[in-house]
Amino acid sequence: MEYNPKIVKACPFPYYWSAKFADGEEVAQYTAEGEEVLYQEVLNRLEVGKGLSFIELVPLRKGLPLYRQEIDSTWQRPIVFRRHFVKPSTNEHRLMFALGWQATISGKNVKSIIYIDPDKHQILITSKDW
Repeated sequence: MEYNPKIVKACPFPYYWSAKFADGEEVAQYTAEGEEVLYQEVLNRLEVGKGLSFIELVPLRKGLPLYRQEIDSTWQRPIVFRRHFVKPSTNEHRLMFALGWQATISGKNVKSIIYIDPDKHQILITSKDW
């Protein structure tokens, strides 16, 4: 995605999500005018059978990498979310982003997720079956 000052102004976080579908259509968390789009828009397209090529976390700050998760939507479901943690005793704030996929394989719920801490420049990659 190209730098857009309207998105930078609208998004209070260091990343926003963007999805690209197999037909070339893109849906991002913010429009070019800076209006927020709900993730439900991605889910609605998947529900009617649109194929997803990838979902990514696009950086808004210099020095942060772009994270992209390629998706085979014939069997994978995309995962993208953020969590805000507050430690009450110190009022310390921490923001984490998650990107990955989920699938049902042999009757098990399997997930592969990367957790991103943009302030500490750390990532944690997990794979679990539940």
